[in-house]
Amino acid sequence: DYSTALKLYDSLLITAPYDNEVRLAKAQVLNWSGQPREAKGIIDDLRKDRPKDRDVALASAAVESSLGRRDVALRLLDDLDKLQPGNHDVESLRQSILDNMRPTLILGFTPSFDSGDTDIYAATATFYFSPHPQVRSYFKVDLIPSFVPNAFHSETGREFLFGSYGRVNSRLQLRGEIGANAASAGTVSPIGSAGATFFATDRMQFDFDVSRRFINYLPQPIVLDISRMQYRAAWNWRATPRTAFHVDYYHESY
Repeated sequence: DYSTALKLYDSLLITAPYDNEVRLAKAQVLNWSGQPREAKGIIDDLRKDRPKDRDVALASAAVESSLGRRDVALRLLDDLDKLQPGNHDVESLRQSILDNMRPTLILGFTPSFDSGDTDIYAATATFYFSPHPQVRSYFKVDLIPSFVPNAFHSETGREFLFGSYGRVNSRLQLRGEIGANAASAGTVSPIGSAGATFFATDRMQFDFDVSRRFINYLPQPIVLDISRMQYRAAWNWRATPRTAFHVDYYHESY
């Protein structure tokens, strides 16, 4: 129970506020409980007092990884590896970070039937890779055949996208994608999106996005080549480990 552990360490720090072992343990629990920003404040102070301490450096790498700074975390682990090659804790954390960076192919197929009016068969393939520890990129292909049984009318929507997202620093993540929509009628049109996430605290974040897409999953909109501009803002707040609030605002034009 993280909350119980934090209360215990806080009580110990009341009587011994400069006990570095307790401070380090509290920082680790904060990181494990999803509060890496607060943990980083403690770790940074410990690194000033104990710049060559291996446990502090390892905890610092874990916190940087939690904050999305995988490049910083890997540099810290490389430095630790030079001091103590083959250390299990160092290698375990490094492997955990590298596992999140490895190439991944995700395939999906979703049939949808609307009471006999429209049948939709959406197939998607997304290939993820990391050209840099801070950047996750992907290629995505969507093929969406749709069919109106009563009218014997079918069309196929197609999307081809390349996108990337990455953490600029501990508070800002940027993302974007660009590609093309290719309707079965033969028209090809540009699509894309751009967005940012601002991490105000460990518990609160703001999202902002703008995108251009086509209604490519219904026969008639595909024929009419209907596009949609969407502007989105969102607010997320995790009040407690078991309670979260989310607000989304959308504005769309066609």
